[in-house]
Amino acid sequence: MGFLKFLKREKKDTLDELDLPPAPPPLEGFEENMPELPDFPDFGDEKGSGMEMPNLDFPEEEKNIQDFSKEETMPEFPSFPEMDENPTPIQPVSSNLQIPEPLSTPQPEFEPEQEEISEEQPMPSDTYPKTAGRLFSQEKRILRERPSAKTIYVSVDNFKATLGSINMVRSDLRKSEEALMKLESIKNAKDKSFDKMKSSLDDLQRKLIFVDKTLFKGE
Repeated sequence: MGFLKFLKREKKDTLDELDLPPAPPPLEGFEENMPELPDFPDFGDEKGSGMEMPNLDFPEEEKNIQDFSKEETMPEFPSFPEMDENPTPIQPVSSNLQIPEPLSTPQPEFEPEQEEISEEQPMPSDTYPKTAGRLFSQEKRILRERPSAKTIYVSVDNFKATLGSINMVRSDLRKSEEALMKLESIKNAKDKSFDKMKSSLDDLQRKLIFVDKTLFKGE
């Protein structure tokens, strides 16, 4: 705290060393222009004033306002009976409830399965004509021929024989195609010769008609 006092002393010394400012010049003519203040009225002594305070009488609401200063008597609570130290044990209630037995639901009676009608049953001949019966018989035969699920094994000899027969059929087909081509060419040649013969016959007929006209013209 010593250094704070030292600071305060230095501040006072600096204030004394400062030069005071010059006094302000007097205001000339300011007092002449100021208006005179009015005189205040004399109110007299406050105690000696004859004014009386009006008597404010408030109605007393004693009925509505309760006096809480008086102590109200608390009602007495009823006395509880004293509990025994060794209470009597509560006997378990015997449950005589009988659980109802589950109702036996009657099992549904299944009708015996009807035997499937075999497809081979012969159709009556009176209801369908013979043509319709043939058509239906072919369809039934196709339906009955189901492919077997088992794998079929073929021997090597049979496989070679089938391949040889297939090759023979192919060669026969080629030969038949060649024969058909030859027959078609022969037919075309005959058609051409027939056309030539027809044209020559037509020419001969025209010539005969001309000769006939010339011979029998003079008669």
